[in-house]
This record gives sequence, C-alpha cells and structure tokens, in this order.
Amino acid sequence: MASTYTDGLAVEIIGSGDKVGSWGDVTNNNLKALEEGISRYAEIAIVGGSATSTLDIPDGQTAYTDDSKGRSAVIKWTGSPSTGTHHTVTLQVGGATATQARFTAINGLGSTHTLRITTATMDTTPAYLEIPNGYSAEIHIDNTTDVTKSQVINSLSGLLVEKIALKNNEIISNETNDEIIIAADTVKVGDDGAATLSSNGDQDLILKTGNTTTGSITITDGANGNVTVAPNGTGVLSTTDALISGSGGYINFNTTISSGGIGLRENSGEVEYRASTGEGWGSPYTTGLVSGQGTYFKSPVNVGAAESGSLVAGDAGSTAHGLGSVPRIVVATIECLTTDGGYADGDFITINSGLSSTSNYGISIYFTDEVVGFALPIGLLTAWMILPVKTGGANFTLAPAAWDLWIEAWK
Repeated sequence: MASTYTDGLAVEIIGSGDKVGSWGDVTNNNLKALEEGISRYAEIAIVGGSATSTLDIPDGQTAYTDDSKGRSAVIKWTGSPSTGTHHTVTLQVGGATATQARFTAINGLGSTHTLRITTATMDTTPAYLEIPNGYSAEIHIDNTTDVTKSQVINSLSGLLVEKIALKNNEIISNETNDEIIIAADTVKVGDDGAATLSSNGDQDLILKTGNTTTGSITITDGANGNVTVAPNGTGVLSTTDALISGSGGYINFNTTISSGGIGLRENSGEVEYRASTGEGWGSPYTTGLVSGQGTYFKSPVNVGAAESGSLVAGDAGSTAHGLGSVPRIVVATIECLTTDGGYADGDFITINSGLSSTSNYGISIYFTDEVVGFALPIGLLTAWMILPVKTGGANFTLAPAAWDLWIEAWK
C-alpha cells in the first residue's frame, strides 16, 4: 500500500509494506516536518512584485528546504506588489484544495500593502482574511463541516485577556467589572480623518475626571439633545480664549437658541448682544461704535430734510432709527461748517428742544420707537436759533447756511 500525506504539514503516512529500507529516513523527515510546524520561522519574498502567490507544501517534501517553508510556525511575507494595494496568498498542500493549517502570518510587505490569506475553496465573504501592513494574525483553517469548503480564521480575533501590555509599558486592563483602564497619559483616537468618540448605542456621553467630586460635560442622547457643562460646587466655566466658529455663531443663555434667544453672537466680524426677546440684536458700546449696529443711531445730515442745503424756519423732518424700541438717550447737535458767532469749522453745540428766547425762534426734537425727528417754527426771520457767542456774553442769530443738524440716539 502506497504512502499518503496529511492535509496540514504534508507528513508522510507510510502505507503497509511501503518504504522498505527507508523507514528511518521517512520517519526522520516527518519529525523534522513536525518541528517546522512547531517552532520554525520563515520568510517568503514576493517574486517580481506579483499581486498573487500560492503557498504549497508538496507531498514528500524534504523538511527545512525552500519548498517546505509553508510548514513553518511563523511565516513573514516581504517585498512589494508592483500593482494594487494588496498581495493574496492561496494556501494548499500537495497541490490539493483540501487544506489544513495553523501558523502565525506576518505582513512584512513594503509600503502600505495588505496581506490576504485564502484557499482555493474559500467559503466566506470576503473570500480572504486580510492582515494590515505591519501586523500579524494567528491563522487556522476551518473545514470541519465540509472538506470541499474552507474558511481562513484569525484564531485571536476574539481574545480573552485581563491585561494587555503595549511596547512602551502602557497597560490596558479590566480590573473592575464593566470598567476599562488605559494606563497612558495621552489617548488619541482617529487616523487621517475626523475622529468621533461616541457612546455605544442610544445613551448619553459623559466626560468627567476620576475624582468623586468633579464637574462634567454631558452630551444628551437624542434629537435636539443638550450639551451640558456642569462645574462642581462653586467652580465656573472659564477659558483664556473664546471662539465662536463661523459667521452668525451664537452663545445663548436660555432655552431658545440662535437668533430667537438672548445672549451673544458674531455678525460679520462684530460682537452683538440681545438682552431680552423683545429687542433686536445690537453691538455693545465701543469706541468704534457706528450708526446702524443696533444700539446706536446717527441721523443723516439735517435729518434728511435738506441734505443739499441749509435748514430754514418752518423746516421739519424725521428718519427711522432701526433700534426696535424707544431710545433711552437722544441728543441733538449742530455742527459749524465755517465761522459764525465766534465758532469755528468743526465745532459742535448740543441743543435741546424748546424756544431759545421769548420769540418763536427754537427747535423741537422728538422720537418714537421707530423714528427721530425735528421741527422748526415759522419766525419773523429766516433764522431759527439765537445762541450765545462762543466766548460768552451777547447772543447772536446763527446763519442757517453755516450749520448742519444731527440727531443721535442710543437704545
């Protein structure tokens, strides 16, 4: 009876009456083959940058030769496929598709190529086991249910351990039930894209320190869920720098968010605030505050009534201020355009509503929640204001062409 060979290490099973006079040689080679499967390390270089190769152990193959490397306990593939992003290795013994194997496979391929291990009768999806570049896997073949079909499995894919020590002595451990400890000062997640840290399922995500008295950041699960920053005790939320990202970003201080809430927002490079839901958004006071920023308004020259000329008795005008409510402070000023009554170009005088003398010279300044306005009386003269001269003393009747009127309002 002729010898047969196993489907794993191609160990020769001597048939009855076979190998007369060479039993010792066959037995010694079988023992070496078993030793290869237990302790040998071998490297297999990719030939010609091929994208595929076959790892075959020929029947009767002499141990510790190049063609017996497939028996090794640890096999490292080296070299680089010239095309594609992976190299696929098909396992077989004696040229047959029925294969059994158990070994450690190391992906030592160049660059970032992955290593794929498969068989001719692979019965799974995908039709290979893939090992990332620089990593290893404990391979075994499962064809126990049907010898015409097989499946390449990583024996350590579901690993039961209590502790894992990484190369620089960082420790991952499970010392308390339902708790994992990562003994490292810095833990990073993600690869070359945006990183996401999420709860496992529809649960809140809570970030806190290991102290029993600690603040927390809670991301509430579900649509429209809140993000709650809760300092402990008398702790406060503080920062050395603040950033609201993007035009139109909001910090709201009640349950209504965005433009409908109260708080702060960024608007085209300006910080604006809203103190109550009945008000519009406006800029807080700054030295650079300009008209139209929501809290301050300055009228057009002569309140738009006679922008191309001077005001005369009987003139009136109004303009919308856009503050959204009745202004709290309203100031009317006149600006000297040349020289008049001792006043020089660029001098300003604050004026009040009312008459300037017992005659009907004077001005009325009025304001509502929508507009600011003025009205001049019809006098005996074209002038409409009598003022003290700049140095004090005698009054003078201003020359209308020498002055412009402005009304300013603050919310």
